[in-house]
Amino acid sequence: MSGAGDGPEDAAGAEHGRERPYPPPADFALFLGSLIGNAWISLGKFAHPETGEQRFDEAWARYYIDLLGLLEERTEGNLEDQERRMLETNLSSLRLTFVEEQRGAGGSPPAEGGEAGQQAT
Repeated sequence: MSGAGDGPEDAAGAEHGRERPYPPPADFALFLGSLIGNAWISLGKFAHPETGEQRFDEAWARYYIDLLGLLEERTEGNLEDQERRMLETNLSSLRLTFVEEQRGAGGSPPAEGGEAGQQAT
């Protein structure tokens, strides 16, 4: 098994002038960000990275929102303030946008700071 930094991804990263390691080091905020990003893509607010398509996928949006809600419940009291705010702010905005999408109002991704919202389920 090869060690970190030995894979073709590192060579590709170097070719593209990346200064940070590829893949990035494990980080909870980065993990949350990937789930949050997938939720926004499922809500149709950002283009899917492979297809370029931008559409509301209710089942996947609900899945990611519920998964983030589960993380919020299971990590209560164990997150750093920045991680907790990141999760709470985005989860509120995602829930509100989910409800707006269901109603056909077409919510938008949050500005910094987010907004209060409702649960997806």
